[in-house]
Amino acid sequence: MLERAWQAIAIDFLSAKEFATFQVVVDYYSRYLDVMEMKSTTASSPIEALARIFKEHTYPESIRSDNGPPFTSEQFSQYCASRNIKLVKTISYWLQMNGLVERQNQGILKTLRISKALKSDWRKSLDKYVYMYNTTPHSVTEKAPLEFLTGRPVEDLLPSLRTDLHWNRDEDIRENDAIKNMQEMIYSDHRRHAKDSVS
Repeated sequence: MLERAWQAIAIDFLSAKEFATFQVVVDYYSRYLDVMEMKSTTASSPIEALARIFKEHTYPESIRSDNGPPFTSEQFSQYCASRNIKLVKTISYWLQMNGLVERQNQGILKTLRISKALKSDWRKSLDKYVYMYNTTPHSVTEKAPLEFLTGRPVEDLLPSLRTDLHWNRDEDIRENDAIKNMQEMIYSDHRRHAKDSVS
């Protein structure tokens, strides 16, 4: 069961041919989204991208990915094992198994298409989409993903350092969101035979 932000994350590569290839990372608990433009999809590329993210957010307990080559390489497995990160593999192209990332991918692609139609800078449009997503209350959690991740309320353009004695994010979400969704995911894993990777 998930109990905190950045405990379990999902990772995927999204290829948008007219634009670039992206590494998409989503935190299951907070719904925090990170999108990084990738120069390659070699075995070392997800490691390099994740290292930058982990430098800011520390290591999660687990990473869920599909069976794409960058995520099944010995190099990636060793990287995760050396940091005590558990790898969980899902069935390739089975959207139900990694639905949170797949939904984000659709939002990213829509943003890129709109940017192209408007002849605007797609990188700036994508940055704005990610920022707006992370600072807007989620329909399920009722908290902004950035607020959940950092433990700080999001106000105006920047997260505030102000604390509220009546604000208790963990207890509220544990009941409404984490228990229900993660139990469904774990149940689905057993039925679909998703397997932990062997280090």
